[in-house]
Amino acid sequence: ITHSGNFHFDDVFASVLYSEVLEAQGKEAIIARLPEIPTEFIGVVVDLGVNAENSKAMVFDHHDDNRLGLHSSSSCGMIFEQYKDILLEKWLGKDIDKDLAEQVFKSDILDSVERNDVKGGFNFKNVDVRNFRGESVAHSTRIITLPSFVRQLNPPWDLAHEKNQRFEKCFNLLHDFLEQ
Repeated sequence: ITHSGNFHFDDVFASVLYSEVLEAQGKEAIIARLPEIPTEFIGVVVDLGVNAENSKAMVFDHHDDNRLGLHSSSSCGMIFEQYKDILLEKWLGKDIDKDLAEQVFKSDILDSVERNDVKGGFNFKNVDVRNFRGESVAHSTRIITLPSFVRQLNPPWDLAHEKNQRFEKCFNLLHDFLEQ
């Protein structure tokens, strides 16, 4: 289960990562986007943003008090931290340097989530651009990241009924991205 409404990289990618864990175990994920955890639900909850204190669910939520004792500030980072051995072996095989692969995944993917998705917004940087005379010209550039790309796939307010279909499309894009 993840939250309904607008989606972000964190909730979509956390769902993708957990589905990858289940695939590695020969199981299939069923994803529901709900505003709260059903009373007797026993499963996995990612980035729901509600109090799960009395829930029987396994909760990966950077909004929650982190009952699992994980150290990431994103829900997808929590899932990666919990299941990194299964995920890295699924993607890269057994004969890899897991420490190096973990470091690359964290710096290339998870750090981007925490900078641009959990904290919100596009990443703007000042770039020193010079004109043909070598004079500095003030310039700002927009850096497109996976989190900012995912955020842009949310439908406009007048197409809110498409949120679940767009979430599924985004889920499939990110799933395919990992499979490459």
